[in-house]
Amino acid sequence: PSGRQAGSRRAGAMAGSPNRSLELLYCGSSPPEAAEILKDMNLPAIILYSVLTLMAVIANLVYLEEVIYLLRKVPSTNRRATIMWISGAAPVIASTSCIGMWVPLASMITDLTTAVYFAIVIHKFQRMMIEEFGGDEAFLERFENTPVKMSTGPCCCCCLCLPFGKISRRLMFMLKMGTFQLAFLRPVLMIFTLVLWVNGTFSLDDANRPLNSLNSV
Repeated sequence: PSGRQAGSRRAGAMAGSPNRSLELLYCGSSPPEAAEILKDMNLPAIILYSVLTLMAVIANLVYLEEVIYLLRKVPSTNRRATIMWISGAAPVIASTSCIGMWVPLASMITDLTTAVYFAIVIHKFQRMMIEEFGGDEAFLERFENTPVKMSTGPCCCCCLCLPFGKISRRLMFMLKMGTFQLAFLRPVLMIFTLVLWVNGTFSLDDANRPLNSLNSV
């Protein structure tokens, strides 16, 4: 359906039931513009949006306080920068979610930002854990031949027959490459999806959009 037809359906729904929630008004249609959300808000929606926005603001204020503390108390090292990156996951996700809530048409860009940042955070978190033990050699010296459970979620939790692995230089390299390929491929695939969206290959309300397939990859 065209944008004009979708807008007519929304107007008819609003005229027939002015107290309907935003979910009922826009379910099954293309994402609304920010101005439409503000225009169609009722009291429950105003309370919900206000609370969620306040939570995002609080998350950013807490992160700002943490950054100030790290700048004052922790020497300027790679460790400080890594801690800032990892601690920034919560406010970044909160901020992008809040923007996507108020501007649904920008959800593809907010999804891209969140996915790229979180993929980098996972890789940096793994590196930080190894560095906390003194580096690769110290980590291997302490945990070499330690059993590692392979039947873990989300993909292998039902595969209880998988044997236990042992920490070795080869396994540690494979784990590093696992997080690195996520930090590398996730941004590339998300940018590719964004290009397809800008090109008009699919729309945000398309249930079979390429983003779902790329997330599986």
